[in-house]
Amino acid sequence: MTRTLPLVSLCTFLLTCTSSEENVQSVKDSIQVDSTEVIEAPTPKNYQRIVAIGSPITEILIDLEATDNLVAVDKYTTTTPVTKKLPKVGYGRILTSERVLKHRPDLVLSTKEASPNNVVSEVQNQKIDYLLFEPQYNLASTQQLIEELATLIDKKAKGQAIIDKIQEDITTVKEQMSDIKYKAKILYIFANNETNLMLAGENTPADALIQLAGAENALNNSEGLVRLTATEVTKAAPTYFLMTTQSLRSLEGRANLNKIPGYYDTTAGKMGRLILIDESELLDFGASLGTNALSLSKKIYPAAY
Repeated sequence: MTRTLPLVSLCTFLLTCTSSEENVQSVKDSIQVDSTEVIEAPTPKNYQRIVAIGSPITEILIDLEATDNLVAVDKYTTTTPVTKKLPKVGYGRILTSERVLKHRPDLVLSTKEASPNNVVSEVQNQKIDYLLFEPQYNLASTQQLIEELATLIDKKAKGQAIIDKIQEDITTVKEQMSDIKYKAKILYIFANNETNLMLAGENTPADALIQLAGAENALNNSEGLVRLTATEVTKAAPTYFLMTTQSLRSLEGRANLNKIPGYYDTTAGKMGRLILIDESELLDFGASLGTNALSLSKKIYPAAY
């Protein structure tokens, strides 16, 4: 069986302010935490051997305590001790039906982008269920993906507990932001090396996490990843820069931040306002989403906590 399970479209977590009066509106009033669309749930089966392709799916299955049923994951999901030890099946263009079938799965769970159509068809022809998901980088989609997977493997109570914990953490952010009148502006920098530098605009994982943490993406006038230039950096005028520890390592440490065009032309750069998070915190829109948003919020607004 092949089935694509649509997840909710990107929702706006923070209201856009258009006047000085609106700019002083409490952050508490502008974080949305309750927009989950209800769709038909899959029928649970007693699946014993699961191949998971796509880090959001794999991480959620681990948190649902389905580790014993995982027989393989994609090559990019290596953020936990469990996934590092499991066999790898590839991803996208390098995924083949042979790599999947050799693990004798009775269920394959994948993000849609990770599984070519021919692979899905070839595995399906072997009478193996192959379910495709289209998760978005937002709260509602994450909650729904957890619910779908929990229902599918008959762990609905555990799934609801995970959803409740995410909701609790996001609500904590909302409550602690009640006295914050101005949102901090955060500029996320991705660095593969000193010549490959990007900024994160709207509809990116960084954008969603920044907003869930009660802040504003300083590059909210652009979509997706944007090539970093000195002009873009200084125009953004961030309160803080945000990077992953992996990106900073690719620059060989803080001593080389001066290689980022425009970095020290900003107040944030001159004041040393750089927040570091692990790459997994940025990309894990699964069970850890609430924890990651709360952790980032504490780094942005330490006085509020």
